[in-house]
Amino acid sequence: MNNLGSAEHFATFTGDYYHDFLTALAQGDAATLITYAPEGQSSAWLMMTHAYGLATYYFAAATPQAKRELAPDALVWKMIQVARERKCHTLDLMGIGSEDAPQFAHLDTFKTKFAAEPTQVWTYGEIPINMLRYRLVLRLTELRDQLARIRTVMRHAPRQ
Repeated sequence: MNNLGSAEHFATFTGDYYHDFLTALAQGDAATLITYAPEGQSSAWLMMTHAYGLATYYFAAATPQAKRELAPDALVWKMIQVARERKCHTLDLMGIGSEDAPQFAHLDTFKTKFAAEPTQVWTYGEIPINMLRYRLVLRLTELRDQLARIRTVMRHAPRQ
């Protein structure tokens, strides 16, 4: 997953992140990993969740060759089939470009070919009531994330 996870437009997570995401949700049978491996070697993958009638497309990656072979389209088709098997009535492809998220504009062509008209969703914004408390929460969140990254590095550091 790490090799396929490095896409041009995204900061990618470590393989552990994807593994932990899938493992945690698969225990409740709420996640599926779909792979494209025409010659026995995975060259594209997609992770989805499914629960309470909603299927959600979370992560995907493909090699340049797999993209030429239209593997991402095949994976979305398989995701639609899995969603139907799981009795999902809604499929959320998550994230296309907008005024609030222009960094996702490159996804528009791929994702909008699966729906006649994208569904507009509300985005959230934070309105701090207590600025001191808000800044404290932001800083604590940053520290928590830094500690998590350090733990991940330490967990994979060579043992002496």
